[in-house]
Parts: sequence; C-alpha cells; structure tokens
Amino acid sequence: MYIKPQKNIKIEDCHFYHSFIFPNGKHVKGDWDLTQCVKEYLLNFDFNKTKVIDIGSASGYLSFYMESLGANVTSFDMPNGSYWDVLKYPGYKPAAHDVYCERLYNSYNYAHEAFNSNCKVYRANIYDELPKDMDMFDGAVFGTMLSHVRDPMLVLMNILLKVKDFAILVNPFPDRKLSGSLFIPHANYFDRTWWCLDLSTIERMVNSIGWSVEKVSKVYPVQNVLLDTPKPIEYKSILIKRNS
Repeated sequence: MYIKPQKNIKIEDCHFYHSFIFPNGKHVKGDWDLTQCVKEYLLNFDFNKTKVIDIGSASGYLSFYMESLGANVTSFDMPNGSYWDVLKYPGYKPAAHDVYCERLYNSYNYAHEAFNSNCKVYRANIYDELPKDMDMFDGAVFGTMLSHVRDPMLVLMNILLKVKDFAILVNPFPDRKLSGSLFIPHANYFDRTWWCLDLSTIERMVNSIGWSVEKVSKVYPVQNVLLDTPKPIEYKSILIKRNS
C-alpha cells in the first residue's frame, strides 16, 4: 500500500543506511556511501521524464538522486511489522520488526522532507505481485538487494511484470561461473545474505522472462562507513532491457 511520508522526524531517531549530503550542507554518515559513485552505480542512465520504482529503497538515497535527475519515483520497501527473510529450523528465532527498522524508516522520512521530495512510498510483501491497477513503470532499480531475498527469481518476476523498458540490478555478481551451490546461509551464521549469483545465472534468469542484459559495469561503493573502517567493495551494475 502507498504510505504518506511522516514529517518532523528528529535526526537522532534515524539510522541511515546511506550517507547523505543534505541541501542545507549537513553531512550524515550511513552504512554505505554512494555519494562518490552514484552516477556509475546507476550506469550514468538518463532518468529524465522516466517513471521508476526503487526496490529496497532503505534510506532512499537512490530514490532522491533519481528524482533530482527528473524521474517520477516510487520507493518500495517492506511493510510495517515485517522483517527480512530468516532460516527456519527447529529452535530458530522468528524475525521481528524491531527498533532498527523504525529508525531506518525514520531516516527515509527525514530525507524525504529534507529534499522536499515528491517520491511516493509503497510498502508491501516483495513476494506478492504488484496490484493490477498500479500504473506501469518505465524502469526499476534493484540496489544491492537480490542476494538478500530468499526467492530472487520471484522478486524479479513480480516487479518486472510492471516494468516496460529497463531495469538496473546492482550486486556483487562475480565474473566467473560458480561451481557447486550458490546457496550461502548456515544456521550457525546468517547475515541475511542468501545467494551468490554470478553473471551467467542472472542472465539466464532475466532471459527466461523476456529480458536481455545490455550493459555491465563495475562500481565501488564504500562499506562500513559508520564503523570508521570504510572500504570500497567491488560490485557490478547490470542494465537489462525488455525484449521487443
């Protein structure tokens, strides 16, 4: 469902997933810093006059950046009361919507107001198809999220049914074809990362539903900014286009 962003959020009640430089000049550190590589992260794509859905928007950095380039943006994230997928086994602990989630939502609302944004906010189960009465989008952006969902293929299918033209997928896709299992989780250590998907796997996935890989580029977002141990991590940005 569409959510109206809250106003008058206090910055001390926020957890920023992304680093920001706000219009008033204030700098805020987040878990990830895209400020020096966002153009490359999004493949220098021309978003002007496009209608885009930003999947897994978190603090909304990509949403607000695309809006600044002239896009009409819908920010998609988890609904209230939900959490990331977890492994289920005898004795497992169910996921809980906790303070971290609320502080993350607060960071989006804070940034939305700071940028005087018109981005729409849509929160729903990522495994449900988008409503049939929702307008089509020109494009979609999947920013570093496919590895964090239990069923990335279902996510791609559900979202791309509502996308007419292009999508950008960003993840640490390795160059090589992987041997053995691509399934990462283990009950003794699970950091919400389910899959390591190589480029050939992604290409087969999107080909199977009528899309083709058009461009692949390396990008180096900075991780661990809040821990004062920042380091650039090699990711890949993949542009896919719907087959005519």
